[in-house]
Amino acid sequence: MHRFIPEKTPGRPDQPMGDCEGAFLMCTMWLAEAWQILGEPEKAKRALECAEACRGTNRLFSEAGDARHSPGLLGNMPLLFTEAAYARAAMAVG
Repeated sequence: MHRFIPEKTPGRPDQPMGDCEGAFLMCTMWLAEAWQILGEPEKAKRALECAEACRGTNRLFSEAGDARHSPGLLGNMPLLFTEAAYARAAMAVG
């Protein structure tokens, strides 16, 4: 889940990560859990799979990810908040 769309954001050149800001993985986990709660299991599974594609070779999550690269790790690594959100989402999605 991205915080903003760079090309549609005023002051784009001033963004800290420019066009390369990754998805905030903890929010992506929350989205997967929310989709599951709302009765959208396929959307929940896809969101979780996208997040999982950003894991490193040690299977841990960083703060943000970019599924276009392998590994797509960005930001602080490992990040406990992301790991905890993943555990909740994985249990919810099953």
